[in-house]
Amino acid sequence: MRLRVFEASNMQEALQRMREALGPDAVLVASREVAGGVRITAAVDGEEPDLEALLGGPRQTSGLRRELERLFELLEVPARLAGALLAEAERSGAADAETALARALAAVLPFGAEVGLEEGAFALVGPPGAGKTATVAKLAALARLASRPVRVVSFDAVRAGGHAQLSALLRPLGLEPETDLPGRPLTAPRGGLLLADTTGVHPLRGRELAALAELLARLRLEGVAVLPATLHPEDAFEMAHNLKALGMRRVVVTKLDLTRRLAALLRVLEAGLALAGVGIAPVIGSGLPRLAPAQLARLMVERAASLERR
Repeated sequence: MRLRVFEASNMQEALQRMREALGPDAVLVASREVAGGVRITAAVDGEEPDLEALLGGPRQTSGLRRELERLFELLEVPARLAGALLAEAERSGAADAETALARALAAVLPFGAEVGLEEGAFALVGPPGAGKTATVAKLAALARLASRPVRVVSFDAVRAGGHAQLSALLRPLGLEPETDLPGRPLTAPRGGLLLADTTGVHPLRGRELAALAELLARLRLEGVAVLPATLHPEDAFEMAHNLKALGMRRVVVTKLDLTRRLAALLRVLEAGLALAGVGIAPVIGSGLPRLAPAQLARLMVERAASLERR
């Protein structure tokens, strides 16, 4: 409890000062007349400190929180994202770390965009070496397996052997990438898929992004980002943010088998791109598995455990 004294020319003014200073919960303890007016003593209850807790040593952290903090440390998850995930995990009510993490991932990051077997015209976009060509071939294979018509075009005329590589990957599917393309908009076959393999673009360079935006608009292609899990987390976030600013909604994260730490993948999602699939091997038959929050949580727990054993 705090006591305060107020003086005024009359009782009404004194009470007004009391409420302004202490709020509506203040109570009048005593009052008396003084020269020139009135003096009142008022009180307001305050929250008393828990002395037993204060004197009992450092506050204990829950086992779940400690486990997740260690997991985020091992996977090098940036502090801001780790804090948001921790808060959601503790609110989830889950008893084990994997379930709590799955619920936190679902609450904090975007999931759920299909890219593999839907109709439409798409351009796979990303930095050189991200795995765009292999991703195009994997998507084409998935479309063939689903008996959907598929058309593949190649804009990758800059990289030496780019067209030849795509041709070799598509040959077992009975497909040949088109290269002699008109300047007018490209269309997918009825009920099927058009996939465009693009030249590598640097997502941190304004001129390259502007040229990419013009190409996508002119040909009426929806851009799908392709970013490798091996990027530095901050570069991954900035690249994903810039590609999202161009209107992209979805991302395929490749080369997940080449890194044990998953911070780049998490930062790409934090930038606002929905995870459409992941590349876990260069083999075309491996497809593009989806990672739901529960699967990503399991992967994070297992990767952290392997790093802990090192």
